[in-house]
Amino acid sequence: MPTDLNDVLDGPSVLSAAEGYKAMEDDRDWVDDYDDSEEGEDGDDFVDAFLEEEMNLAAEPADAFANDPYNVRMIKEISERISIEVMHPLRDGKPLLVLDVDQTIVDARALKRGELLPQQCARPGLVEFLKQVYAYYDICVWSQRHWNRLVTKLFELEVLEASADDWAISFALDKHAMFQARATEDGRQTKHLVKALQIIWNHFPQYGPHNTIHIDDLRRNFAMNPRQGLHITPFKNAGTPEAAEDRELERVGQYLVHIAQTCDDFRKLSHKHWRRARREARNQT
Repeated sequence: MPTDLNDVLDGPSVLSAAEGYKAMEDDRDWVDDYDDSEEGEDGDDFVDAFLEEEMNLAAEPADAFANDPYNVRMIKEISERISIEVMHPLRDGKPLLVLDVDQTIVDARALKRGELLPQQCARPGLVEFLKQVYAYYDICVWSQRHWNRLVTKLFELEVLEASADDWAISFALDKHAMFQARATEDGRQTKHLVKALQIIWNHFPQYGPHNTIHIDDLRRNFAMNPRQGLHITPFKNAGTPEAAEDRELERVGQYLVHIAQTCDDFRKLSHKHWRRARREARNQT
């Protein structure tokens, strides 16, 4: 587990110098391109509507995205181009948790403003969540930000500084592992950034759709792998009494432990109703 920021700031690069400069230019206003239009209500009674028509995410894998030749080619090209640095050894038999960063485990807007300490911008229960799930999962963090911003943010949150006895981040991916996926349905083309899990699976074949779960506050990031996606409500307004009452990580942590203990193939599950499944599991104990 890296303990020095400089050890990982020179992490895996996938761009030429010119491309890297343009990517950094594009990334300057990263907080302004965050889209919170998909936010839902917090609490156990939240109905997790998948917006199937708008997002083309049906109950089965989104064939329009998964089978598009452009998307297939981009996954292959990115898989061959990038290098993924393993920060902590992968463990035999552990499923993989792919964890988003901005508005999932931290209020990125509050962190950007600098009015609060980084730890005050973290979602309540973050440390306890990481400790809880690490006993059952290898952990990957995947952000649509530039590598240096991502790593700096994780150090500010002290996510990368834990002892391996508590938790460890196995590896991290930044925006260079993402691409604008395309799909055509009823003659209409749609495109948006996605996190295609196949890129991870191509690098680490011990993981696959049977043992990977992806937690994100933006449903569109699941477009290539909707069955592996678990939507979490965005965390915002850090520093307010309402934000301090957020219990989303506590709840999703209970669900993750439950499925790790009871399910040998995550393809059997629908994470769409994870809140209901969590409540039912708790009622049975």
